[in-house]
This record gives sequence, C-alpha cells and structure tokens, in this order.
Amino acid sequence: MTEYSTVVGSGAIALLLDRSDADAGASAAVELLAGETPGAKNVLAVLCDRSSAGFLSDWRRRVDGVPNDVRILDVGQLMRSAASQRASAGADHALVRSVERPVDLPALERTLREYLAEWDDSGVRTVVYLDSLSTLLQDAPLSTVVQFLDGTKEAIADHATAGYVRLSTTDPSDRSVRVLGPLFDAVLELDAAGDGWEPREPARRPVAPSGDRHRVPDVSLDEVFDVLSSRRRRQALYCLQRNDGPMATRELAEQIAAGGHEAVDGAASDLLKRVYTGLRHAHLPKLASLGIVSVDDDWHTVDLGDGIVAVEPYLILAAAHDPERDIP
Repeated sequence: MTEYSTVVGSGAIALLLDRSDADAGASAAVELLAGETPGAKNVLAVLCDRSSAGFLSDWRRRVDGVPNDVRILDVGQLMRSAASQRASAGADHALVRSVERPVDLPALERTLREYLAEWDDSGVRTVVYLDSLSTLLQDAPLSTVVQFLDGTKEAIADHATAGYVRLSTTDPSDRSVRVLGPLFDAVLELDAAGDGWEPREPARRPVAPSGDRHRVPDVSLDEVFDVLSSRRRRQALYCLQRNDGPMATRELAEQIAAGGHEAVDGAASDLLKRVYTGLRHAHLPKLASLGIVSVDDDWHTVDLGDGIVAVEPYLILAAAHDPERDIP
C-alpha cells in the first residue's frame, strides 16, 4: 500500500481517474485514503454513488485499522441515524449527515467546511474524499460543479488537509479530464490491475492557435460560464468550430436560424433577421471583447480568436449534453 504524500500533500487535491468497474475503483480509493497509517487520519467522505454503510464496509474489508475519526456526507440519500451506522460499521465515532439535493452544491461545500473546522485543532492529518464526480456532473450544471470544486480546493488549502476526487469514466477521449484536470494539483490513474494509482502527466497550459502563449487572452472562469450561458453564443461557437476558418456573419446567422435544415425561407426569414441582429449587436461584440472570436472592421466576417482556448474545453464538455451542438 502506497502513501502518496509526495504527490498529494497537505493543502493539495488530486483527481482519481478510474476506468475500471465501480467496485474496483472505489475499493482501491479506500486503500489510498488509508495509506500506511490509517489510525493517524481523520477521514471526511462525500458519497454520491454508494451508501455510507458500503463505504465503511469496504474500509473494514480492505484496511487493517480504523481512522482516528470518520465523518460522512451522504449526498442525495435519506438521513440515516448515527446509531445504526455505528452498528453496521463497528466504529463508534462514525457520523453520517445527508445533503438531500445533489444539485445543492453550495450547501454541500458549507457542510464540508463545517466538518473541517471541527478538526482544525485535532493534531491529526485530515483526508477528504469525494465519490463520485461523475454523478455530480450528471446531476448539476457544469458551472456549478466547477465552482464547487474550486471552493472545495480552497477549503482544503485553508484547513491544510489533503483531498481526493474520484472520476469514473469510459470516455477514450478523456474529455472530462482535459476540462477538469487543470483544477487539480495532481491526476492519479488506476493501474491496469485495479489495485494502485499512478501519477499522470499534469495538464498543460492552453496554447493559442498561433502558438504564441503570450497572446492567450486572460479570460476568467466567470467570463467563460457567462459566455456559455447563452444558447445563441454556444450555437455560434459550435458553427465556427465546424467551419474551421473565417465565416461570413450572415452565413453564420443562416446556419443558426436553419437549426438543422438545409435552407431558411418563408416564415423563417424573420427568425434569420433576429438571429443576425442579435449576433451583430450583442453576441459577437461580447465574444470579440474577450478575444474568443475575431471580426473584420465591418463585422462582415468572423473567425475563432486565440481566446477560444479558454472556452473550448468547457464547450466540448457541454456539447455532450447540449442539443444545440447538432446545428450544422
């Protein structure tokens, strides 16, 4: 059993990339949390996919020794009494609290901070574990999940704890990892045997299409999500990505207005006019101000700008669940 103190130390958080079946990855994560000295740790587990009884049962089965203290946030489950959990876990200090709405991530973050504050003066190292990020991505908007992860990372740093977040995925393109990986201090991947974790190369800083790193505009996370909150702006970016080169503004408006049809005619002409007006006077100026698109002096031609590197990973992830991606 390996203690990853050299990879994930106090104040740091790691993404656990799990391509195995759920049971193998969850069990291997328990061993990682325990490390070589399970009795010298406080463990705060945030459970989305499994019950607190299952987590504690896994711990008993896989780990020789119990933590100094255990707290469990049972996301989306009905409240279980602490007494019944103690009986099933065989650990007198296991305490379970539920957060009944998985999408209420601000409440989850507040509760997590409350627990960490209780352990500030314990003199024992604390480990935070979230299982699983995949469920949160299914149940909550991407912007909410990213803000939750950012807040959790801040809490882990504030309380000098270590954190692990498990992401189960079978996506060979590693889309989620490319988007979310840079939010973490390290990425560990479950090995082929399913019983250990290997460090992956850290995510690299995005490079502008021109290849000049210094030309990448500084687009904040709030600005990224503001851009993607607009259906019309997402439609425009999808079209520009597919075109892979400069595009006439009117042609862009026609593709959006067509909505998957070959042409815009008849009653749809009013829609085309509204789409073009919105692009010209609202959406393209917004995107251009952030360097996400570039336009000519007369706004007749538009293309993707260097700022797209800040938005594209989130746009790719959003596209997996966005019907607007089907626009030609």
